[in-house]
Amino acid sequence: MKQYKNILFLLLVSSVFFSCKKTAEVPLAITKPRIGTAWTYQLDTYGAGGTTFTSNTVTYKATNEQTLGGATWFNITDSTTATIYLLKQKTGGLFNYANNTANVLCKEPAGVNDTYSGFFNGAVTNFTVKEINSTIGGSPFADYTVNKYEGVQAGVLKDIIWFNADAWIVRRETYALNMSGVNNIKFRCRLLKFLY
Repeated sequence: MKQYKNILFLLLVSSVFFSCKKTAEVPLAITKPRIGTAWTYQLDTYGAGGTTFTSNTVTYKATNEQTLGGATWFNITDSTTATIYLLKQKTGGLFNYANNTANVLCKEPAGVNDTYSGFFNGAVTNFTVKEINSTIGGSPFADYTVNKYEGVQAGVLKDIIWFNADAWIVRRETYALNMSGVNNIKFRCRLLKFLY
């Protein structure tokens, strides 16, 4: 009888161990992005009417560091090694290097309705913090908090960025005016996988 109890106990422990959810996409110990960190996004592009016409995955990687303007920046590249962003997290939030200067991209800490200007997506952009410490679904960071930022260029919504201090850009949407003057979504990227 004791032998059966031992076997039953081992089966119970094994079933609990093997039924626990495991994932290799999100690290157990949170650190900050560094050289080698990779972000895999689902990238959806949209036509002038706002309908999806392509959907694929892209991976961006912190491939090296570059010294520009007296500071060191992570060079975030795509699979062709083209630079997508030059980013640096420091006091004040996440900064991008563009137009030969450091620009606040995602202010942190932030309060709702905080405003600031920077240079992003090819032009001067005025950002407003729309949400802080909210959750976002559909990513490996669904249980993590994010801040939401809206960027306006020449009075028109151009970008929405969801930022997490550990993963940086968790989601991004870009908008453009179509030929009728309607502002439609141009593309959306949503984080699928994040590896330090």
